[in-house]
Order: sequence, then C-alpha cells, then structure tokens
Amino acid sequence: MLFEAGLRAARVIVQAAGYRIDAGKGADAATIDAADVLTGERRHAVFTRLQRMRRRRNDFMYDTAPDPSQTDLRQAQRDVTIVIAVADRALEAPA
Repeated sequence: MLFEAGLRAARVIVQAAGYRIDAGKGADAATIDAADVLTGERRHAVFTRLQRMRRRRNDFMYDTAPDPSQTDLRQAQRDVTIVIAVADRALEAPA
C-alpha cells in the first residue's frame, strides 16, 4: 500500500507538469524516474528508494522476496510522505 501511494503521488507530479505516461511494461519505473527529474532531483534519494520499493513489491508478489522489515516499512512511510508532500506542492504550482 505504501508503494502504491508513492506511485500515485509520482503520477500526480508528472501530470501536474503536463505529461502523461502510458500504462504498460515499465510504466511504473518511468513514472518514478520522470517525477525525480521533474522535481530537479532534489529528492533523488527518496525516488531511488521508491524504485527499490517497486522492485521489492514485484519480487514479493511472486514470492521471491521476504517480507519487509519494520525498519524498511518505517523508511517507506517517511519516503512516501515526502513524495505526497512534493505532489501537493506540484498541484499548487501555477501551470
């Protein structure tokens, strides 16, 4: 759920900048990368961790990764909170 919230916030950043990323293979990774670039990479470490969450989510869904640790979950919550705040600011920015 945390990853999905972060991904949706990244989509908001991309769409607020006037871009759209088609659905399909690689769309989630492209969305996160685009949001990172569109924010001037000021939160690059956060977007890098969001990419890591994306890969771990995929591995977890196919039972090839262990459950995330409590430390991982706390970091994910902090990171997603930051991405949501960045998305909020992107929505408030004049077009």
